Amino acid sequence: MKWTLLAAAALVLCCGLPFRTHETRTLLPVQTVQAERTEAGVRIVTEAGEGSGATWDDAVAALRMAAPGEVYFDTAGQVVLCGKTDRLVNELLESGILRPAAQVRRSGGLTDPEGLSDLLEAHASPVTVGLLRAEPGTALPDWEESHAG
Repeated sequence: MKWTLLAAAALVLCCGLPFRTHETRTLLPVQTVQAERTEAGVRIVTEAGEGSGATWDDAVAALRMAAPGEVYFDTAGQVVLCGKTDRLVNELLESGILRPAAQVRRSGGLTDPEGLSDLLEAHASPVTVGLLRAEPGTALPDWEESHAG
């Protein structure tokens, strides 16, 4: 019995515990998530790429499959929802992949994600994922109106 425990302990020390490891060059932290409902479902655009699917979760899965690395949504600080947002809000809240502090707003359409995060941070939204969870039905501020002047 002692030898079995010693052998197990030696194996753990030599090989390490079964933790998930990542090569840092393959990590793709997302800063801004844009999403719109299309006739075919949901389209998501981020700095790491884009994906489409019948639902929010399907679009996220498609984006992750097409990305050249591992996409991290929990780093996103900005969320822009385009078009009809009610169902999108419910789907993104159910997914649980966005952190509560991520700011949420709506927009008339998708835009180039390059540099968008800095622009959005300069025009903070009072609505966050956490607020939408706590107070369902909270109105989303309109991005075009908030930075127009």
